[in-house]
Amino acid sequence: MLLIPPVQLPHATYQLRELTIGEAIGLVKLNPLAHEHTISQFLACVFTGNGRALTIQERYLLVAQYISATCIGEADFPIGDNAKYSDYLRMNKPLSLDFIALGFEETWCINPLYGWQAEALEDLCHTWQDWIFGCMAAQLTKADELHEGNLPTIQTSIATYQQWLKDRMAIFKAYPERDFAELYQAFLWGVEQHNCYFELGFDNEGIVCLHKEGQGFAPARFQVSDCLTPTAISLG
Repeated sequence: MLLIPPVQLPHATYQLRELTIGEAIGLVKLNPLAHEHTISQFLACVFTGNGRALTIQERYLLVAQYISATCIGEADFPIGDNAKYSDYLRMNKPLSLDFIALGFEETWCINPLYGWQAEALEDLCHTWQDWIFGCMAAQLTKADELHEGNLPTIQTSIATYQQWLKDRMAIFKAYPERDFAELYQAFLWGVEQHNCYFELGFDNEGIVCLHKEGQGFAPARFQVSDCLTPTAISLG
């Protein structure tokens, strides 16, 4: 079995193991567009912790590091025709799990996005605009909501949480245009403050990682399918 180097971060060290052929075949059979669900299933195989409880920054890093450790060729694996893994990996600041105050009369705060939240959004969001409203619903909370402690958690049932997200997305969509524009810009600023390993963006299939040089380069999605051998794919 291939020994995968530990992923050492300031706040934790993650040890991954190689997939078994049975696990790999099982992953091949999953919906290829359910990226977050597939990542959760992948992490359940190679990681002893709860991958749904990790932030999306951590999740994407672990998938990318697995690809780097198992791919044939350079660890700085190619992405598309003109880019490499290192063109997307930033590692310029440590992960922060703290909420960030955004201000406004409602005292909005932004929290990191976690795997269980992104997985729930996957069933609700079908365009990049949906993903923006969905992530705002999941990540933005008012200070009084934080203190009351009644927000959904990873233990909340998926159906209950998805209804909560739908209701909250509807509230944001009903905002006056200029009020929403102001909050949206604050949300983007907050997302940037939480970016640590990758700069994140949105497309119709979900969340993507942006090239360091910005526009002119395609975004990257570190997919579980890239962790699998041709043998597993052919048997799946």
